[in-house]
Amino acid sequence: MIEALNDSFRLAGEAVNLLIDNFNKGVHNINTNPLIYVAPDFFGGLERALNNLRDYVDKFARVMLGFLKHHAPIIGLIQASFDWLTVMQKPVSDIAARAGDQSENKSFGQWTGPAATYYNSQVLARQQKAASG
Repeated sequence: MIEALNDSFRLAGEAVNLLIDNFNKGVHNINTNPLIYVAPDFFGGLERALNNLRDYVDKFARVMLGFLKHHAPIIGLIQASFDWLTVMQKPVSDIAARAGDQSENKSFGQWTGPAATYYNSQVLARQQKAASG
């Protein structure tokens, strides 16, 4: 799903660049046409129409740029969450399952030493006290 989303943003950017490139090519073709000097009245009206079209192309490009700037961080967060689920959580979850398998660890319930004594006397007591209210 994230690949399709990335592809759609890439295609939208390419479409905006194609629109701008084609507009610029069209203006260049008009400006380099020798007939511009023969019929200046016609080309004067064409210039006004091109200026209007340029305004629309510029507005469209600005809207797309604003859209991409606003949504890029959101897409980054979505990508990070999918990476967490697929790249990190599965291996970590698998480790937790193996560590919790008591049939393979015969000494699982035989925790001794200073850490076990502190945990059993202090931590468990606090937890019980907190749970009782």
